[in-house]
Amino acid sequence: MSAASGPVFPKNSDGRSSCGSSPCGKRSARSPRCRRSMPTSDRRRGALPRVLEGPSHARAVVLPRARRQAARGVRRHVLVSFRLLYALRMRLGPRRGTPMAKLELTDVEIYVKDLKAARAFYTKKIGLKVRSSMPKWGYLALGATKGGEDAALTPWQPVPEWGKEMYESRLKMIGGVTGIGFITNDLKRTIADLKKKGTKTAVDGESQTFGRFTDPDGNVLFLAQPAKPKIRRAGVSALGFVTVASRDSKKTGEFFRRALGMRKQRAESDEEGFDSYQLSPKATAITPFTPRKDIYDNPADYDADMAHIGEETGIGFTTSGIYRLQEQLLAKGVRFKEKAEAQDWGGIRARFFDPDDNVYTLVEYKA
Repeated sequence: MSAASGPVFPKNSDGRSSCGSSPCGKRSARSPRCRRSMPTSDRRRGALPRVLEGPSHARAVVLPRARRQAARGVRRHVLVSFRLLYALRMRLGPRRGTPMAKLELTDVEIYVKDLKAARAFYTKKIGLKVRSSMPKWGYLALGATKGGEDAALTPWQPVPEWGKEMYESRLKMIGGVTGIGFITNDLKRTIADLKKKGTKTAVDGESQTFGRFTDPDGNVLFLAQPAKPKIRRAGVSALGFVTVASRDSKKTGEFFRRALGMRKQRAESDEEGFDSYQLSPKATAITPFTPRKDIYDNPADYDADMAHIGEETGIGFTTSGIYRLQEQLLAKGVRFKEKAEAQDWGGIRARFFDPDDNVYTLVEYKA
């Protein structure tokens, strides 16, 4: 690995790629109330607006409205009139190229001072499982379950070998509110268990469905409980969501939907701008969020969130056909910061922008 290449992105132990981006970092849309219990000098992350706290707020972030599956049965007829077939073809137009290459959201990154200590904390206290590990490259992928369709949490320890600029910038990203949220089916018991293990925790609002915990490096992650969980069980069950700061959350949401093929999950809240987007029902969701002055207790938090728009997100996607997908995305008007290129660690990597210049990583692994 060259000094400027950053960390590598191996495959998970279950065969799914766990991409991760080049060291990058923050997520926005954070809580001013979270700030009251932590240092205010968070350079890379703002505050989760108070609208995301409490029962409706948890649902606004990640818990979509329960709805019945749409009945989309297709009537199949042995005989179809030419007239009907022609009308359908004229309405839908000709078939457009090949299907979009498969895409998965596989990684969400944080930065830590000591990777070994972080591994011990997240596995022994939070209960995460090691999905993939390559100590030689400083790579570690953790999940609520050994396998699963949700993204892995990938903590990185910055090292000088990344190059001075990257190394120093990533050191500044250690600590603060991450915007990453895990799902739990029993928040009260989960918080109680974490407290017994000496973990700093907090619960927001009176609903007892939304909380947070802090790791040894000051990284704050959220815990969200469904309003009516089917089974009450302590511990985390999935990495449910990650927030992204945006000047126009609706526009960014349309980008996720039209360019990346993600499905919109409407928020169960009267507040606008908190819809989430997923590639599959069990996948980790991305929640674009537009900072608004009226939802912040501290004006400085608004300024901090706005300053984070257009930065690295730490969100990594994986595909099995990166060149084909790249051409498909380019045809849709997606802008690339770096075109697909083979890396020293054996994979192929590209980096692309959303409408606000937030950066995401796309990786293909070679056997």
